[in-house]
Amino acid sequence: MVSSNKELDFRKVMAFSQVDRIVVTMVLTCSMPFMFHAIPLFSGPEWGMRWLPMFYAPLIASLLFRPHVSLIVGVGAPLINHALLGMPDSRVLPGLIFELVVLNAILVLISKQRQMRGMYVVPVFIGVRILSLLIFSKTGEGVSIQLAHSLLVAWPGVIMLALLAEIMGRVVGRDNS
Repeated sequence: MVSSNKELDFRKVMAFSQVDRIVVTMVLTCSMPFMFHAIPLFSGPEWGMRWLPMFYAPLIASLLFRPHVSLIVGVGAPLINHALLGMPDSRVLPGLIFELVVLNAILVLISKQRQMRGMYVVPVFIGVRILSLLIFSKTGEGVSIQLAHSLLVAWPGVIMLALLAEIMGRVVGRDNS
């Protein structure tokens, strides 16, 4: 009888904490940038800066799972990738973690109020990027110049995030109706 209670308690803890979902999302978040960086780069900005692959799995997790899953992954995945691969660069690591956590927290709040739409991602991403630049920018360039440059580079990734949010919002919206 005692072992069944412990087993039941363990199952409750696992179900509440969603450890399995954290692990899967962490693996996906860590592997996506690796796959993008494996693509040969002929010129221009790195694929990770352009396509924002580290944002995909946490975005999906923020819509499918409990909020802490995407927040834990938003902090953990960049740190793990940095420790294993040296990417992201230590200069951008704090800003990237900030952007992942804040973007996903805001999207979780939006999705609690209404069905997620891709159009929400673009202004939220831009707002979070502005905050990140204001907090973490160490260059002499103005924030507006850095923002313009980062958006010119990252527009394919922002569009991909909006598409993912739109698709996931429709899937999750169908499940909730």
